[in-house]
Amino acid sequence: MTAPLYDCLQREVREELALDVQVGPVLVVDWVPPHGPWGDLLAFVFDGGVLAAEQIAAIRLLDGELDRYEFLSPAEAGHLLNPRGRQRLHAALAALGAVPAMPPISGMALRHD
Repeated sequence: MTAPLYDCLQREVREELALDVQVGPVLVVDWVPPHGPWGDLLAFVFDGGVLAAEQIAAIRLLDGELDRYEFLSPAEAGHLLNPRGRQRLHAALAALGAVPAMPPISGMALRHD
Protein backbone atom coordinates (compact mmCIF):
# COMPACT_ATOMS: atom_id res chain seq x y z
CA MET A 1 0.00 0.00 0.00
CA THR A 2 1.65 3.22 -1.10
CA ALA A 3 -1.14 5.68 -0.23
CA PRO A 4 -1.95 6.61 3.36
CA LEU A 5 -4.49 4.35 5.03
CA TYR A 6 -7.38 6.82 5.10
CA ASP A 7 -6.83 7.79 1.45
CA CYS A 8 -7.08 4.09 0.54
CA LEU A 9 -10.28 3.65 2.55
CA GLN A 10 -11.93 6.67 0.97
CA ARG A 11 -10.86 5.51 -2.49
CA GLU A 12 -12.27 2.01 -1.88
CA VAL A 13 -15.64 3.39 -0.76
CA ARG A 14 -15.71 5.68 -3.81
CA GLU A 15 -14.80 2.79 -6.17
CA GLU A 16 -17.28 0.35 -4.64
CA LEU A 17 -20.25 2.60 -3.81
CA ALA A 18 -19.73 5.91 -5.65
CA LEU A 19 -19.68 7.72 -2.28
CA ASP A 20 -17.29 10.30 -0.93
CA VAL A 21 -17.21 9.82 2.82
CA GLN A 22 -15.05 11.02 5.65
CA VAL A 23 -13.69 7.89 7.34
CA GLY A 24 -13.70 8.08 11.12
CA PRO A 25 -11.52 6.40 13.71
CA VAL A 26 -10.55 2.74 13.91
CA LEU A 27 -13.04 0.87 16.08
CA VAL A 28 -11.59 -2.64 15.87
CA VAL A 29 -8.39 -4.31 14.75
CA ASP A 30 -8.85 -8.09 14.65
CA TRP A 31 -6.25 -10.72 13.79
CA VAL A 32 -7.82 -13.53 11.77
CA PRO A 33 -5.87 -16.80 11.73
CA PRO A 34 -5.28 -18.70 8.49
CA HIS A 35 -8.47 -20.28 7.21
CA GLY A 36 -9.33 -22.18 4.03
CA PRO A 37 -7.10 -21.02 1.19
CA TRP A 38 -6.31 -17.69 2.93
CA GLY A 39 -3.39 -16.83 5.16
CA ASP A 40 -3.79 -14.84 8.34
CA LEU A 41 -4.88 -11.22 8.08
CA LEU A 42 -5.75 -8.13 10.04
CA ALA A 43 -9.36 -6.96 9.77
CA PHE A 44 -9.97 -3.29 10.49
CA VAL A 45 -13.36 -1.77 11.28
CA PHE A 46 -13.66 2.01 10.99
CA ASP A 47 -16.43 4.39 11.96
CA GLY A 48 -18.06 5.30 8.66
CA GLY A 49 -20.38 7.84 10.24
CA VAL A 50 -24.03 8.33 9.42
CA LEU A 51 -25.11 8.73 5.81
CA ALA A 52 -27.53 11.47 4.84
CA ALA A 53 -30.58 10.59 2.74
CA GLU A 54 -28.91 12.16 -0.32
CA GLN A 55 -25.83 9.95 0.15
CA ILE A 56 -27.96 6.82 0.47
CA ALA A 57 -29.84 7.75 -2.71
CA ALA A 58 -26.52 8.24 -4.52
CA ILE A 59 -25.15 4.75 -3.73
CA ARG A 60 -24.21 2.85 -6.89
CA LEU A 61 -22.57 -0.58 -6.98
CA LEU A 62 -19.82 0.18 -9.45
CA ASP A 63 -17.21 -2.49 -9.98
CA GLY A 64 -19.06 -5.80 -9.69
CA GLU A 65 -17.51 -6.84 -6.36
CA LEU A 66 -20.81 -6.21 -4.57
CA ASP A 67 -24.21 -7.32 -5.83
CA ARG A 68 -26.36 -5.69 -3.12
CA TYR A 69 -26.33 -3.76 0.12
CA GLU A 70 -28.66 -3.53 3.10
CA PHE A 71 -29.07 -1.37 6.16
CA LEU A 72 -29.57 -3.65 9.16
CA SER A 73 -29.92 -3.33 12.88
CA PRO A 74 -27.08 -4.85 14.89
CA ALA A 75 -29.33 -7.79 15.79
CA GLU A 76 -30.25 -8.41 12.15
CA ALA A 77 -26.61 -8.17 11.07
CA GLY A 78 -25.57 -10.50 13.88
CA HIS A 79 -27.81 -13.24 12.50
CA LEU A 80 -26.03 -13.05 9.14
CA LEU A 81 -22.47 -13.06 10.48
CA ASN A 82 -20.30 -15.96 11.52
CA PRO A 83 -19.20 -16.04 15.20
CA ARG A 84 -15.99 -14.09 14.56
CA GLY A 85 -17.92 -11.45 12.57
CA ARG A 86 -20.45 -11.13 15.40
CA GLN A 87 -17.63 -10.60 17.91
CA ARG A 88 -16.12 -7.94 15.64
CA LEU A 89 -19.54 -6.24 15.29
CA HIS A 90 -20.07 -6.19 19.07
CA ALA A 91 -16.56 -4.85 19.66
CA ALA A 92 -17.12 -2.08 17.09
CA LEU A 93 -20.45 -1.09 18.63
CA ALA A 94 -18.86 -1.01 22.09
CA ALA A 95 -16.07 1.23 20.75
CA LEU A 96 -18.44 3.77 19.17
CA GLY A 97 -18.25 7.03 21.08
CA ALA A 98 -15.09 5.98 22.87
CA VAL A 99 -11.68 7.30 21.88
CA PRO A 100 -10.10 4.15 20.45
CA ALA A 101 -6.38 3.71 20.09
CA MET A 102 -5.30 4.52 16.56
CA PRO A 103 -2.62 2.48 14.86
CA PRO A 104 0.36 4.60 13.82
CA ILE A 105 0.69 5.50 10.17
CA SER A 106 4.28 5.64 8.96
CA GLY A 107 5.34 5.37 12.59
CA MET A 108 3.45 8.53 13.58
CA ALA A 109 0.78 8.34 16.26
CA LEU A 110 -2.58 9.82 15.27
CA ARG A 111 -4.68 12.07 17.47
CA HIS A 112 -8.40 12.25 18.00
CA ASP A 113 -9.86 15.69 18.51
